[in-house]
Amino acid sequence: MSIEYEGQTGNILVISPHPDDETLGCGGTLLKYASQGVKLHWLLVTACDENEYSTDAIRTQETQVKQVKEAYPFKKLHWLKYPTTRLEETPITTPIEAFSSIADEVKPEIVFIPWAHDVHSDHRLVAEASASAFKSFYMSRYGIRKILAYETLSETEASFQFRETTFTPNVFEDISTTIDRKIELFRMYQTEVQPEPMPRSESGIKALARYRGATINCKYAEAFILLREISK
Repeated sequence: MSIEYEGQTGNILVISPHPDDETLGCGGTLLKYASQGVKLHWLLVTACDENEYSTDAIRTQETQVKQVKEAYPFKKLHWLKYPTTRLEETPITTPIEAFSSIADEVKPEIVFIPWAHDVHSDHRLVAEASASAFKSFYMSRYGIRKILAYETLSETEASFQFRETTFTPNVFEDISTTIDRKIELFRMYQTEVQPEPMPRSESGIKALARYRGATINCKYAEAFILLREISK
């Protein structure tokens, strides 16, 4: 099963807890849709803040985010800038209300969110806020037809694997034509690229995409879990 985009609203929204999650999780898929004229929106939840990071680190992140936004390109960046790695300090109602407001503005047909059982607490909280903001009886209000969870290297597979929390994909997207560009975009996050043979290295990204591709008999793929779909 691949992601079928019907073009009803013309918009796709990807929610990433941190810069680079969007590219690791569904960059190849986003690039495919962008080439078809689909309008992409990026909801970036956290940012480096002055209490934990230097001015240089903050500026570097802002530069990287700007470059990535223009490279896809995203029609709009919705950057909430909650403190990274400390999202639990923000009342959960705050991101819920923000997600709802942005969805009402964007009217996305498809929404991509992180897996609810990733090892990073920011990822789990973003998934929790998404579940509340995009309840089934609110989806039609926002024009949402599908909500899918993506996997994030070094976060999804790094969590303890139990039957009820393991990322078991049921949707796959062939990204054989966009894998190289996906890796180019990830390289823009120079501070996030890991050396070989770590997960967030070029070989790590390709290895996961190759494995997911073999599952559906193509060269490279991205995998997702369909969390909810409304058909009309």
